[in-house]
Amino acid sequence: MVSKGYATVIRYRQDDDQRASCYDDLLSAEAKAIKSAKGLHNKKETPIHRVADISSDVGKAKGFLPFLQRAGRTEAVVEFVASGSRVRLFIPRETCLITFLLAGISCPRATRPAPGGVGGTLPGESYGEEALALTKNLVLQREVEIEVDSMDKGGNFIGWLHVENKNLSVLLVEEGLSSVHFTAESSKFYHLLTAAQDSAKAKKLNIWANFVEEEKEDKAEETVSERKVDYKPMMIATVTREGVLYGQYCSEGPALEQMMDNLRTEFESKPPLGGAYSPKRG
Repeated sequence: MVSKGYATVIRYRQDDDQRASCYDDLLSAEAKAIKSAKGLHNKKETPIHRVADISSDVGKAKGFLPFLQRAGRTEAVVEFVASGSRVRLFIPRETCLITFLLAGISCPRATRPAPGGVGGTLPGESYGEEALALTKNLVLQREVEIEVDSMDKGGNFIGWLHVENKNLSVLLVEEGLSSVHFTAESSKFYHLLTAAQDSAKAKKLNIWANFVEEEKEDKAEETVSERKVDYKPMMIATVTREGVLYGQYCSEGPALEQMMDNLRTEFESKPPLGGAYSPKRG
């Protein structure tokens, strides 16, 4: 606070026991702030900061989306935590307030106000309060970094939140307070998420306390039987251009010869009569 010019140091006498143990450090920080003309040490007129609240304006949110996507990692301050995976952020660079949803996970919801302003509350889901408490403890009123991927139809930005270079989505999954959502499959953090989930399952943490691994059915080994080959002599009759062979088994030769003799005898004993058959077109 002192180094940024947001506060001044109370002066004490050299022999005053009420003086802070880091008094000299505070004086040094104040001297640097005065030299750099930071905060209240700046003699210029204090600028008016206008903050755009786009958390409930879908139109404005759509306008900000391309800038946040192109910006990559962006600094932000967590103003409010609504649930384990839903926070309200202030982005100094854009001087705006947004609602931010953690990507890649399904997080149980905590108790929340009923919609429509009618009063009352909606009951939370199992381990929703624990997820809320963890997120509050990690990020509330702290500086974080975000990566915006997309936006839902309500104007809420969806992406990844990092606190001290740790992915909050991964931390929640690691503690068994969230599960990996299928949309994470295309993310660069998918392997981290699945590894965290496997670890939480093995330890049976929170939402995985009663989880029972499905037994994988052992596939019956297919018995491979040897192919039986029965070679038979054959007389090739025709070979087509496509390489297809037509033939007759040699063992069927006597039967074929007998059939030809029968046809010949039938033809000789009952020759066809001339004009008995008149072919017709069609």
